[in-house]
Amino acid sequence: MVTLIFDRESTYLGELATKNGVLRHAILTQVGERELDAHLLHWQTRGVPVFQGIAQSEPDGTRQFVMYREFISSRDERFLRSAHRWLLDHTFQAYDVEDEIMMLWEQVLRLPLEATERFQFFLAFKNTQSSQRKLWHSLFDAAEQAVQAEREKTKQVIAKLKSTVSKHLLHVFEQSNAV
Repeated sequence: MVTLIFDRESTYLGELATKNGVLRHAILTQVGERELDAHLLHWQTRGVPVFQGIAQSEPDGTRQFVMYREFISSRDERFLRSAHRWLLDHTFQAYDVEDEIMMLWEQVLRLPLEATERFQFFLAFKNTQSSQRKLWHSLFDAAEQAVQAEREKTKQVIAKLKSTVSKHLLHVFEQSNAV
């Protein structure tokens, strides 16, 4: 299972990979490192802090509620559920995704899009029926091809610009040495 993490502005922060709720690995973006790296290290060493509560009824009919903090190990099957809870409590967004959604998300990451555009695409294809996702794949394939063609075109123009500038500088250098 892969869980994608976003901040409240819908910026992609990274992902948690789990198996049966247990953390296998985590990958953070640069922004994700600033926002979550210290917490993630804490989770891996001490566990995810989760507040729990116990209600007690006293013989006189009063009730008492005691809260305590429990640390859920990254090797515990409750880790993913606890991480979701922690993320939600700290105004982050977390979405568990299946393999097909992950493949689409990886395609989105390769496109030159703004964070909010990426997130909107994510929500759109996540909420599309599985039978209709082939269309998304073909659309993203076409977009990737267009971006790659544009990159190649840009590389050629920059190479031509560098060549022209080099020739111009060489000509100026030759003229200054001739004097």
